[in-house]
Amino acid sequence: MNPNTQEQIDQIPVCDQVSDGFSIEDIRQGIQEALFDINTPPTPLVPRLLVNSIPVSHVGGVTAILGGCKRGKSNYGMNGQAAALNCGGDCLGWSSDGNPDRHAVIHMDTEQSRQQCDTMIRRRFTASQFVPPEWYKSVSVGHWGIDMLFAGLEVLVSDAYRDFGGIHSIWLDGCSDFLKSVNDEARAMELVKNLSQMAREYSCAIVVSLHVTQGDNGLVNGRGHLGRELERKAETVLLLSGSGSITKVSTLRSRNKPVRGDDCIYFEYSEVVGRHVTVNPSQDEELKHYPFLLECWRGRDDAAFTLAEIYRNSPSYKESNTTKRNWINILHKEKLVDREPEGFKRYQLTLSGRELMNELIEGETLVNDYINV
Repeated sequence: MNPNTQEQIDQIPVCDQVSDGFSIEDIRQGIQEALFDINTPPTPLVPRLLVNSIPVSHVGGVTAILGGCKRGKSNYGMNGQAAALNCGGDCLGWSSDGNPDRHAVIHMDTEQSRQQCDTMIRRRFTASQFVPPEWYKSVSVGHWGIDMLFAGLEVLVSDAYRDFGGIHSIWLDGCSDFLKSVNDEARAMELVKNLSQMAREYSCAIVVSLHVTQGDNGLVNGRGHLGRELERKAETVLLLSGSGSITKVSTLRSRNKPVRGDDCIYFEYSEVVGRHVTVNPSQDEELKHYPFLLECWRGRDDAAFTLAEIYRNSPSYKESNTTKRNWINILHKEKLVDREPEGFKRYQLTLSGRELMNELIEGETLVNDYINV
């Protein structure tokens, strides 16, 4: 193809007007500021929040906390706020940049009653004998409608910005309450985009929480279109998982170094101290039901077994049949085995279960990360 002549170039209309109130000069200036420049790299991202010393949220970024019902999302987020406030004590693996300028930390709870929210916050601060500063702004607004939530967040953030010279972090416990439905794709995309813009505009970090769903393939995802949009756009997606009283914190998605393997955080509620605390469970004990699966189905991955047959197929495990039945229930919940709905109710490996068994045979050790990726 012959190159365009100057005469042809001169015939191309000049773009001299645009819609939506932007002048052509404004847009050209924006393009110029956004251009890649080999000689002038942008200002490095500043880590604002960390989990086990791994950055999970930077200035201008959105981080999502995903977890099942009653898996500790609210309390885990509360301990992240405690880290941002320099509260001290056990913050369940959270740490922060120290918030040296004492910029506002904002918390909006739409999940719990005001009494439950107050108890959670008061219990955490009392544990460290900490009096929250005036730049900590927490509101419990589960009774607000959607329009009020948006307007209230805008006012709360803008007022705190003026009063304290900046925003350190914003914590939204109940992100889905900003929508009528998590499956409204257009609204979900708009919400995530608005949160990203707010994080950049106020040079802060935003952390949101959302419930998860589990697909037929055994993998977990955030609920609805909102969850999928957060997984695409959030810089880090933390997953709270577990099958018993202990909750594991790991990375589901990340643009940075993930929290996985030995870097994972574990916590559970302690009756002794009356709040959630960090624990260090044995990794071998936590994964015991996976090698149990391997022993039961090795060399017969297409077979279906009753519970009695499963007990006989695992002679090297001296635990009680009750414990083995609990392991099977965990494997069934994780979609690694399937159960016949009627008849003998035999158990058979799912596709995910076969894949996991192959990984165990190949000697991989980080099998728990398999179902989190």
